[in-house]
Amino acid sequence: MLRPVLYSIALVLSLTFISGCQPKPPEIKTTPPKVAIATPTVKDVAIYLTENASLEAVGQATVTSRVNGIIGEMLVGLDKPVDTTTQLFQIADEEYVAKVNAAQANVLAAKAAETQANAALTKADSEVKSEKALQVAADAEFMRMEKLHISKAISQSEFDSAKAASLTAAAAVDVASAKRVEANAQIEQARAQVSKSNADLEDAKLKLSWTKVMAPIEGRVAKPLAKAGNLVQNGTELVEIIKSNPIWANFNVRESFIIKRDREGKLRGEDDDTEVELQRSGDDGFPFKGKIDFINTKINESTGTLAVRAVFPNPKENPLGILVPGFFVRVRIKIDDLKDAVLVPEKAINRDQTGKFVYTVDSENKAVRKNVEVGTTEDGLIVVLSGVSPTDKVITDGLQRVRPGVIVNIEN
Repeated sequence: MLRPVLYSIALVLSLTFISGCQPKPPEIKTTPPKVAIATPTVKDVAIYLTENASLEAVGQATVTSRVNGIIGEMLVGLDKPVDTTTQLFQIADEEYVAKVNAAQANVLAAKAAETQANAALTKADSEVKSEKALQVAADAEFMRMEKLHISKAISQSEFDSAKAASLTAAAAVDVASAKRVEANAQIEQARAQVSKSNADLEDAKLKLSWTKVMAPIEGRVAKPLAKAGNLVQNGTELVEIIKSNPIWANFNVRESFIIKRDREGKLRGEDDDTEVELQRSGDDGFPFKGKIDFINTKINESTGTLAVRAVFPNPKENPLGILVPGFFVRVRIKIDDLKDAVLVPEKAINRDQTGKFVYTVDSENKAVRKNVEVGTTEDGLIVVLSGVSPTDKVITDGLQRVRPGVIVNIEN
């Protein structure tokens, strides 16, 4: 029993001696992180309402064929400007030229028939006048013979002959009048045929004109939907035309904006001079300038927002670039001015799960975390609505190693 105990004591003493002979590890000296600081800028800034928006073409038309036929080559290149005088396609027109010629021949035939009917009416009128003159003479003779017959100055056969002549003359007038009625009917029929033939001719000419496919609106050729050689029918889609200069930006504004504009008396679209600025993805700032041209009169009950539309010039040669229908963009409207606003560089703003904050440097060169509420941005600076005073030293660079309470080395 004694030997194992002695062995354990010797082992402990040996380890203690060995550990006591080991050199102490060097002390690690930490270098204060190098940082750059900036004093907040104080100036008056504009307050903006900023919203997401979508771009919409002010005009869009899908050009369709209105006749059947073989389509020829597109006469205008893609993305080329067009207006209502621009021909886009030519559809084979031989069939429609033939129909126009046939309709013209029918018009000539109908007019010839009308001329014949007019001649027949003129002849019937002449016959009616002639027969009436004969009837007048026959009636006068009959009346004379009737008086002589009463006085027994003529025979019964002479009286009967005069009476028969009067009746015959009356019948002849009736026949001539019937011919005139028939001639009038033929004229009406001929005139109706002339009208129908003219209508058929106009229809044939119209369909012939449709073989020249014209641009229905001013804009640019966006998307061909048919190729040369295709057999198209009435309603076949041929090409799309887009008018995007100017262009609309549609967005919704919040309740606070609605109330403010209502108090200003500008909720019904009369504020035509209200400027709207637009920013595409990747743009610096809001380079596009436009105007409000429509404010809805009904609030969306599910979102509590109001639909607004702004219009922007969008020439293809715009040095700022072009605005494409369907783009999602951001727009902003100036709603107020903030006096003596405190601004710091955007890169000074940090974010974590609790929110946004900055680091400042106190009199002992220690980093101090300050939670902030921020507003709009302007030229690389961001408005700090609360949390920073104009005299604070805000850390702008070297934030990677900065923690609350850490002593920092200010380089600038």
